[in-house]
Amino acid sequence: EFKTLRLPREYVRVDGAYPLLLLLGCDTASSAQQYANHVRYFRQAGAAVIVSTIATVFGPHAVKVGEKLLGVLLAIQRQSTAAAQAGTPRQADAVPCLGEALRDAKRQALLDSLPMALCVVAFGDADWRL
Repeated sequence: EFKTLRLPREYVRVDGAYPLLLLLGCDTASSAQQYANHVRYFRQAGAAVIVSTIATVFGPHAVKVGEKLLGVLLAIQRQSTAAAQAGTPRQADAVPCLGEALRDAKRQALLDSLPMALCVVAFGDADWRL
């Protein structure tokens, strides 16, 4: 059981850009009350957004869905880096937000028969520009 009574500041890096936290596992939500506490503590420690599961899920599927989300995020980062290196200014509305990235990752997971993706939610600002 994952119990969070106090979250030491070193668990969440707060210098510079605020971190995105992926809290995916087979049982990160043993109850709604305990789950809300985890999210609250990570947010208080400086996490900008927490992406996590809201139900007990099959661990290997959580890994696969996490890989899909990371793949989408890395693709966005590569596009951003390429645009910066080319000197191409990006309009603010052309920069993907976290909600769109999460939606794309969930869509990919569902196409791969991983319905566990429906248990993944983001706490924080879904319009957070990546």
